[in-house]
Amino acid sequence: MKWDLKRWRWVAVVVVILTIAATIYVTSYSRREITGVEALLRDFVAPVARGLTQAAQSIENFFGNLAEVSQLAAANRQLEEEIRQLEMQLAVSAGYERQVMILRRALSFRDNHRYEILAAEVVGQEPVNWHNFALINRGMKDGVRPGMAVVAPEGVVGQVRNVTARTAEVMLMLDSRSSIGGRLVDNGELVLVTGQSSQPESPVVRSLVRDSQLQEGDQVVTSGNSRIFPGGLLLGTVVDVTADPYGDNKTGVLEPGVDFSRLDVVFVLLSTDEGDEEEIEH
Repeated sequence: MKWDLKRWRWVAVVVVILTIAATIYVTSYSRREITGVEALLRDFVAPVARGLTQAAQSIENFFGNLAEVSQLAAANRQLEEEIRQLEMQLAVSAGYERQVMILRRALSFRDNHRYEILAAEVVGQEPVNWHNFALINRGMKDGVRPGMAVVAPEGVVGQVRNVTARTAEVMLMLDSRSSIGGRLVDNGELVLVTGQSSQPESPVVRSLVRDSQLQEGDQVVTSGNSRIFPGGLLLGTVVDVTADPYGDNKTGVLEPGVDFSRLDVVFVLLSTDEGDEEEIEH
């Protein structure tokens, strides 16, 4: 009777099982000497056992590392969430601080001037022609109308040109179309302050009287003769004066009181002691 491959496999399995069972039996109690078969089995099994032990340790380390990575990932997510919450708190805090700053500036301005004012934030300026217009976050629903004066604590900003429900476009005093009546603080001499397209950051001061005393260092304020701007608001300081070779008038360059490159908070004059009219100067 021929033995096929399957039968040989079963025989091998039975032999291995019997060998393992015998090994367990003979090693189940402590003895000083071992048999030759046991020695051979021990020498044969030792490398295998060492390999299995190392594999088990590697598997244990692998799953331990996985657990640590999972814990680290969870901790990282928690830290990221805490950072986001802190950033939100800082943003809210910064918003509160800005609102407080606006209110303080508004109260300070109102205490120094008897006007009904509306505080507004500058929310946009043309990146190239920033000296022409500024967009503020107040409009018709806030009582803003074309022609109203717009100022800052440092001085005159410009006047409202057009409005929407929630925004208004302010033509700055630097614009070449702007023209504001002023006077010199020292002697009350009347001047006219106009924007110029060639040097938009430096408006022109033109004397309106003969034998003008206009000179460098003169402070210029609004004259009060305007239907837009009440008197006494700072326009700027004269930094350069040129005499007219064909007449007695003088022309100067004005350094505005307001830093228009950093314009952020302004005040719309809703009404003044001198009346509130909606005529736009040209």
